Amino acid sequence: MRYRPPYAIRHTFITNCLEKGIGVPQVAMWVGNSPKTIWQHYAGVICVQDVPIFD
Repeated sequence: MRYRPPYAIRHTFITNCLEKGIGVPQVAMWVGNSPKTIWQHYAGVICVQDVPIFD
C-alpha cells in the first residue's frame, strides 16, 4: 500500500461519516471544524434529498 498523508485519511473519515448519515454539526465537532467548513468542502457527498431546505 502506498503512503497516504494524514489529510487523505481525514478526508476519508469525514466523507464516510457524512455518507453514513452522521450530522454535519457532530462531524464538525469531532474534526475541529465549523459546520460551514464541512458544508463548503464535503457537501458533495451528501445526497440532494438529505440536504435541508432553508427559506
